[in-house]
Amino acid sequence: MTAAPPAADNPAAIESLYRHAFFADPFGQAAKRAPALEARRSALAKRVAALSDAPPPADARSEGRAFYRSVARWMRDAARPFLASVNKAPTEKTVVFVASWLTGKIQRQALALREKGWRCYLVVQAHDGVTAEILNRGFRGAFDGVFAAPRTFFAIFALVRQLRPTAFHVHCATWSQALGRVVDEGKRRAACVCEVEDIFTVYAAPAVMAEVWPATAVALEWAMERYICTRVDGFVHQFAPAVAEELAERHGPLTPTAILPNYPFLRFTHIAAERSSRRDGVQRLVWAGNVWRADGSSAADLVPSAGLPAALESFLEQGFGCEIHVDPAKSFAPDARAWAPYRALERFPRFLFAQQGVPAEELSRRISHCDFGLLLMRLDLTRLRVRPEKLRLQVANKLFAYFEAGLPVLVNAEFAYMADLVTRHGVGLAVASDDIDRLAILLADFNHDQAVENIRRFNHDHAMEHRIGRLLALYRREAAAGHNQEDCVCCATPRM
Repeated sequence: MTAAPPAADNPAAIESLYRHAFFADPFGQAAKRAPALEARRSALAKRVAALSDAPPPADARSEGRAFYRSVARWMRDAARPFLASVNKAPTEKTVVFVASWLTGKIQRQALALREKGWRCYLVVQAHDGVTAEILNRGFRGAFDGVFAAPRTFFAIFALVRQLRPTAFHVHCATWSQALGRVVDEGKRRAACVCEVEDIFTVYAAPAVMAEVWPATAVALEWAMERYICTRVDGFVHQFAPAVAEELAERHGPLTPTAILPNYPFLRFTHIAAERSSRRDGVQRLVWAGNVWRADGSSAADLVPSAGLPAALESFLEQGFGCEIHVDPAKSFAPDARAWAPYRALERFPRFLFAQQGVPAEELSRRISHCDFGLLLMRLDLTRLRVRPEKLRLQVANKLFAYFEAGLPVLVNAEFAYMADLVTRHGVGLAVASDDIDRLAILLADFNHDQAVENIRRFNHDHAMEHRIGRLLALYRREAAAGHNQEDCVCCATPRM
């Protein structure tokens, strides 16, 4: 197994990287919203980020406390109605979700929890031009209150310190896993549960990552994964159970863990009475979710779905109809190059590329006229540099979104865990990448009607409403003693 980057096991180096990330304002949102704080933030960031692992001098601690108090006042004024609503809610059944990106999984979890009598709130880091539109398309109705916070960790910390829920549920996107530590150190007596959809150290070897992204960013992300796997009150993922051995080998004994994929939400389920193919004989395949973007922001040899355009071209040539509905959170790409491989397929009359994302609660109705959901792409394993464990153990969110629409799933056989799931439950077909050009032949004997009946049964047995109890056990864990503000990075005190 590839070793961690050297800095990942160096507490002093990680503390310096974390401090730098904590005080950073990379998108200028804090400077824009609170310009009076900018000069102090910038000066403190330079000073604190450079500190060694030794105890900081008294004047640095004093400066940090003063800055924290200013940020706390800023957040209190900005989020006053939100704070009041959270803190007056019953503390035994209140959860605050904290997220760096909005996903349909957060929406489903919140709705399922509210059916159990919980009050659910959301703090989301604001992505200019993206967050507001997504919030207004279904998200606000899923929560008792929503606050869009600046994309700065120090602002999130100051807000969290003033909230009093039962638990914080942190959705840690890749490259933002430090958010989990920020919330954990600010939580006071609430439990802190951290969830990931991808697992950074399973994705690719650190040396490979460091060829594409800065080595310091890779080291910090590795260390933050270790923190959320071992230090918080609960860890949630959606990989196969065998991933626990991988993580324990890298990081040590894991904190209490729950496996919770993006299970179907029954209220989002819509299975069409009749598919379009019954009328015109054209079988339709749909991809709904995130796609690789060809704008240089992600390396093709590190993104399996970079093989999707080539697979779609083959399907279209075989006579299938194909549709793409982009993840709403990822559909805002100003660079036309991002979508060029998909626009090129519009030369086929049976291809539809819907860049405008579809909210989770509308998706099943939008795609239920299709015949199959796609998790099938060309994979060149001689060039793809993700770890084999990534392909073997992962579970994609879109798998269950397809089940909400009653669509059997076509999945790469190379995705071993998902391939086993669809085969074992009779809800789809596993296809090797080498057999993509023979898909029409492979589907000739597929019993579609039986697969749909199996999906109905699967949705009932594995609904998010029924599986949400896995979170409640973690939420109700008594957090230790909480942290004092003197013990946080605001005051330059190392905690690793």
